[in-house]
Amino acid sequence: MIYFNPDPKPEARPKGEKYFSSIKQKTRKVTGEKALFDRIYEERKGECAITKLPVPNKPINFMHILGKGAYPMLRLKRYNILLVQERIHDLYDNSSMEKLCAAFPGAFRIYELKVFLKEKVNSKHFDREED
Repeated sequence: MIYFNPDPKPEARPKGEKYFSSIKQKTRKVTGEKALFDRIYEERKGECAITKLPVPNKPINFMHILGKGAYPMLRLKRYNILLVQERIHDLYDNSSMEKLCAAFPGAFRIYELKVFLKEKVNSKHFDREED
């Protein structure tokens, strides 16, 4: 059975200033990561820490060794951030150590740094202000 609606469609909303001002703008919290990433990129000459190949200056290429969620105090510490290829970052976050090291043999350094940083953070003499 076909349904018939005798009422015409309502008028389309005009796409003027009122329409666009009602759309919520997506705002990003300013964390300071962008400026830090730019500084790290310059210091490390745009070179992957594992493969020594050039990488673009994109946020995905900056990998936190100890995660920002578990260790928020290390979010803006240069010693906790590596400049790596996108694939290495993806494997580090979403795969096992074995898969990452099989694909990139030099990646074992990441896990050595991870152990070192965890020991440093858990020590009694950890300075949270040090960079």
